[in-house]
Amino acid sequence: MKQRILFILISVLFIFGMLGHHFSNRTFVFGQDYWTVDLGERQEDRYVSDDGQEGRMLTTTYYSLNKGDYMVTINYSASAPGSSLVVEAYERDFATAELPVSSELTRLQIPISLERDSTDFRLHVEKAAAGAVAVEALQVGRDQPLDNDYAYLAVMMTLGAAVLYYLLFCNKGKIAQETVVAIVVLTAAAFMISAPYLRPNVFRGDDLSYHAYKIEGIKDGLLQGQFPVYVYPYTLKGYGYLQALYPSLLIYPASILRMFGVTIEVCFKSLMFAMNLGTGWMTYVTAKKLFRKHKFAPLLTALLYMAGLYRVGCSMWIRSAFGEVAAMMFLPLVILGLYELLAGNRKKWWYLAIAYSALLQCHMLSCIMVALFSVVVSLFYVDGFFREKRWIELLKVFGCVLAFNAWYLVPFVLYYTKANLDLDRVMYDGGLWRRNILYVTELFQIHTGGGLQTNSLGMAGLICMVLGMIGMLTQKNKDSRQMYLAVLTACSIIFALLITNLVPWELLKQSDIIDRMTEMIQFPYRFLVIVHVCLVFAGVGWLYESNLLKKYVPQISCMLLLASLMTIQIVLTAYSSERGMYAPGTPLVAAVREYLIKGTDLGDLNRQVYVSDETKVHIIDYTLDGNQAEVRLLCQQEGQYVEAPIFNYPGYGAFNEQGRRLPVAAGSNNRVRVNLPTSPDEQMITVRFVGKKIFWVGYGITLAAVFWAVGYVNRERLRRFRKPERKPSENPCIKLSRRGHRKRKV
Repeated sequence: MKQRILFILISVLFIFGMLGHHFSNRTFVFGQDYWTVDLGERQEDRYVSDDGQEGRMLTTTYYSLNKGDYMVTINYSASAPGSSLVVEAYERDFATAELPVSSELTRLQIPISLERDSTDFRLHVEKAAAGAVAVEALQVGRDQPLDNDYAYLAVMMTLGAAVLYYLLFCNKGKIAQETVVAIVVLTAAAFMISAPYLRPNVFRGDDLSYHAYKIEGIKDGLLQGQFPVYVYPYTLKGYGYLQALYPSLLIYPASILRMFGVTIEVCFKSLMFAMNLGTGWMTYVTAKKLFRKHKFAPLLTALLYMAGLYRVGCSMWIRSAFGEVAAMMFLPLVILGLYELLAGNRKKWWYLAIAYSALLQCHMLSCIMVALFSVVVSLFYVDGFFREKRWIELLKVFGCVLAFNAWYLVPFVLYYTKANLDLDRVMYDGGLWRRNILYVTELFQIHTGGGLQTNSLGMAGLICMVLGMIGMLTQKNKDSRQMYLAVLTACSIIFALLITNLVPWELLKQSDIIDRMTEMIQFPYRFLVIVHVCLVFAGVGWLYESNLLKKYVPQISCMLLLASLMTIQIVLTAYSSERGMYAPGTPLVAAVREYLIKGTDLGDLNRQVYVSDETKVHIIDYTLDGNQAEVRLLCQQEGQYVEAPIFNYPGYGAFNEQGRRLPVAAGSNNRVRVNLPTSPDEQMITVRFVGKKIFWVGYGITLAAVFWAVGYVNRERLRRFRKPERKPSENPCIKLSRRGHRKRKV
């Protein structure tokens, strides 16, 4: 009882601590470390720009603010008029206030109101030529919490404390002790791997801005009524940006968090922590099914895979490649699914269907590599595959993948083929592939390619490869599971060689197919995704299956864990340092330019309505809100049109006040052009994204597939429900004698 009370008190203390932070978080101070000073020099606790200097004096870094009312404060002194404080938001100068003359330090407060969330909020001081200006402090605040980060953390702490309380005090054998240990160990490992995210800022990975931009874009699309979200409404000055070609399903939870006022940084950190925890648990579950006889093999497999050097050092931190990290969460299920399809219980083909479907919703490039890996593995089983007619189950896998993902694939195909996109922007030159080929010696180093890059497998990967080769070469009379481990070992060696300079890539890339594939994959070290999962499963599997190695399981297991832990600790220490933190000179949310319509001029993105002839079409009023436009006009002559400042991606529609749909086409600079009907009265024209009717075909197929899956999983229950079992006495043709023997009626 005392232990329960102590646990509750400690939990409540932490939760109330988070709530205290939440209610006190009402001001953000742009400390001088957050300034970029162009004019002036530091004098004591302020920056001073002397008489005669003119232009931008200093600029703060970018900051994200939720919509609402704020007060911007500057502590300054100015000896002459003309200087001003400028507030930037929404890619423009949002508000400007002149700094009154003051010989002493004084405080100026500027009230501002943000109509929607701003991810590019910052301040800068413009100095006039006359007089001197000194700036001591800049801050923004309001009379309520700036965000809901700490409230969200308090909720998560409450849920975590409730789960831990149940496991410690209420479980009583309902959950096996082995499972409880796995939950605790994997959660602790996820926290360790995510340690750099516990800092206030976030590590500046290569793709961080892109994925932060996706979180914000999906949030904005949801708020404007899109679901699924195909166009990010406020990108590129409100012209919109297509994202139907990039899988984003796993981004939605972070975007929903963002809708509740949690900052982008915390949303992204939560997403990556969830990927770490999910990867550990997915690996544990699949390894437990693959290594049924071995009690500790699943946990060892999960820890080694979670802490893989390439996964943590490169994909998660250096590149912030969320899509690739998410795809790696489902690769263990691919390993299990391929085994069941090719050599195991063919009735469990649905493992592979789930794995392929999940990969399709994570990362397209990983799908290409997994497809190649699946073909290589299948080559080792060609004879049995056709002799036992296992290709029938493969057809079921493909059918399920297409059906469950039809909601995504139908719009994907339409936009890829009909949207006239400039897809050449997505492709990279072949030099990118050549510059990233590794030497063999780099495969097992900690850092490669300079800086903090870790395009390698590390010492734990080397040990797993040695274990796999020992097991593959020494084990005789292999059963089906051991043969599969041998195949995984061979595949890890094959794909590891593809990354190195031992492969004559200059010769191979003369083939158009290979050259195109390498351009899509971009970096050869991406094959480490396949190498890593194969090595971990093969290494641990042979450790427990090999007659030669199983005698040394405790010693080798400790060696693997120590090698992995030491390597990861070195890497995480570097990523937790100040030099690794994101201190942006550019906004955290940054749009890319991959999926633009051909011929788009990014220099001509004015937020105004265009008409065919101003003398024939009179614009009375218009409002623009992201990818929605409402225009009130008067048009009394035929053949006229109006253009909304929105890119004409397929799916936009125009409607009059009666709800009648009007024809649209591509206008100047690919804007949405609406052909106007004539009318003696004023007209209200509304342009918004409504999607295409064919999208509903995909939605219907996926919905039908979901219903089928529910019925398939519960088929035995449904069968019993339709045909209830009868007791012998209920049969009208049979009755029981006094002694209990059955007698048939005459």
